[in-house]
Order: sequence, then C-alpha cells, then structure tokens
Amino acid sequence: MKRCLLPLVLACGCASEARLPASYFAETSEVLAPGKVAVTAVGGGAAQIDGAGYGAGARARVGVGGGTEVGVEASSSELHTDNYCGIDDCTDTHSKVASHGAMLSVKTRFRGAAVVAGFGATRHDLAGGDDDPSADLSGTSLDASIGLVGDRPLDRDGAIYFGLRLDGAFPVGANPMSVDPLFSAYGALGYTTTTAPLRVFAEVGPRYAFLASSYGLGELALQGVVGVRLVL
Repeated sequence: MKRCLLPLVLACGCASEARLPASYFAETSEVLAPGKVAVTAVGGGAAQIDGAGYGAGARARVGVGGGTEVGVEASSSELHTDNYCGIDDCTDTHSKVASHGAMLSVKTRFRGAAVVAGFGATRHDLAGGDDDPSADLSGTSLDASIGLVGDRPLDRDGAIYFGLRLDGAFPVGANPMSVDPLFSAYGALGYTTTTAPLRVFAEVGPRYAFLASSYGLGELALQGVVGVRLVL
C-alpha cells in the first residue's frame, strides 16, 4: 500500500497527489478596492495516521473594481511516500517528493460571499529517498480551482471565516505512469484579526483527494495553515 502526505495540499494515497495545487484560503469575502494591492504569505502542515509534511506559499492581488481582484500565487511543498509491499518479492521504499506550483487567480463578490477561481500548473520531482519505479515521482500538470469563502464578525478585532474549495490536476507531457486526473475538496474554518493594514489568519480543515478512476474513493487528511496579509 502506498501512503504519502502533501502539506498545504493534502495527505493522499500516492505520489501523484503532488500534482494538485496548494489549497488554502487565508482570506475573507472582502474584496480590495480599485488600485489597492494585498500581499499574503502562508505556511502550514498536514497530518494523517502515518505521516506528516509541510509547505509554504505566497499570493499577490490587486483590486480592479466591480467587486473583483486579480493576482498570482505560488507555492512549494514536500511530501513523503511509503510503499509497504507486504510480500516477499519486493522491497519497502520511502521517497521524498518536492512540488512547486503557480496560479493566476480571480476573486469576486457573490451574494455576501466571494468566489475565488484559479488556473495554473505544478511540477513535482523526486527530492530524496528511494526511486520507486512503481510511483509517480515526477511530472507536470495543469491545475484548476474554484472556491467559495464567507465570514462573520466576532468582535471589533476579529472574525471567523469559512470556505469550500475544489481543485483538479490534469497531467500533461511525458506521463509514463498513465496517471489519471486528480481531484480534491478542502473545507476550512478560520479566524482572522481585523486590524488594518496587517491581518493574521489561522485556519484548519479536512481535505479529501481521489483519482478520477477511483469512483470517488480516496483518502482524508487534516491540514492547518497560518498566514499574514499586508494591504498596500
């Protein structure tokens, strides 16, 4: 059985999950005013029964009017895959995989909440450990995401926010493992300070990932993310 963990992305069933984009919010439904710029930095980790990992990312957006902001984001994560054979004719392996990705993103107000969508790509490669020939340890993918985020004030200094995000990864180029598209769903509950221009975010939530060919059967991870945002 293969098990791996990709922080900021998810815990998963194989190294192929490194193809998925980093998934987090670190934001509320508030949209930047025209001409305003926000820069966000995040870091986090994820855990399941037999693994742990970490990752970091950054995002920059500018308000363009009409309740909309556009920008770019990038991330770097590390996962660990373990292949426990359980039979005599193979050897247990442990591999470390590095994943790097970038996306263009758009955020717009929608009925008291905000819709966030993105499109980009990831690249993952073996970064250490065993070169397991049965694992998808390197490759390039096109990624897409869409999410909905809302919030409620707690007091004058803080608010809670909550969101649901769906991600997809579609392998391109050389794909010797014949990997199918991958999908994941992430639900987050977080707290943020409301002091300007610097805000702090902290969120936690489950993420479920699966291959298109698995009929919805996959694995569940719990991830936590902290971030800071500066509005210029």
